[in-house]
This record gives sequence, structure tokens and C-alpha cells, in this order.
Amino acid sequence: MATIEQARGRIEAALDRLEAAVEHAASAGAGSGRRAASAELAGVRADRDRLAAELKALQQRYDDLKALTDTATDRLDQTIARVRGMLGG
Repeated sequence: MATIEQARGRIEAALDRLEAAVEHAASAGAGSGRRAASAELAGVRADRDRLAAELKALQQRYDDLKALTDTATDRLDQTIARVRGMLGG
């Protein structure tokens, strides 16, 4: 599913930003570097939470669609079997 792949890509981008923020904080030391890294970390956490919720919703939608597909497949298989039975083959 393209949407799940897009969500996965956004999660990976958020993790990349988190790693960059941590590296920046480590190299910057104290003071404004830490404040900037802390702000960046808060943003990444918010992104992570939003993306996790979005991914969960997409997984639920996928499960719902899969259940509908399975039901349709079963019904089609039953109908095909009945038609074959009526045709003698």
C-alpha cells in the first residue's frame, strides 16, 4: 500500500531528524545548542506520535479491506462452484 509506505518514509525521516538533533546536541555542548536540540526533539516526538497514530489507522483500514476482500472471494468461489454444478462440470 502506497500510503503505508509513505507513512513509513515519514517515520524514517523523523528518525533521521532525531539522530541529527542528538548529534548536534552532543557536538554543541551546553546552552543554546541544547535548547535547539530539545526543541527539535520535541518536534520529532510530536511527528512520531502523529505518524504512529496515522499508521495505526492505516493498518486498521487495511485489515477492514482485507476482511471485505476475503468475504467477496469466498462468495465468488461459492457462486462459481454452483454455476459449475449447474453446468455439470
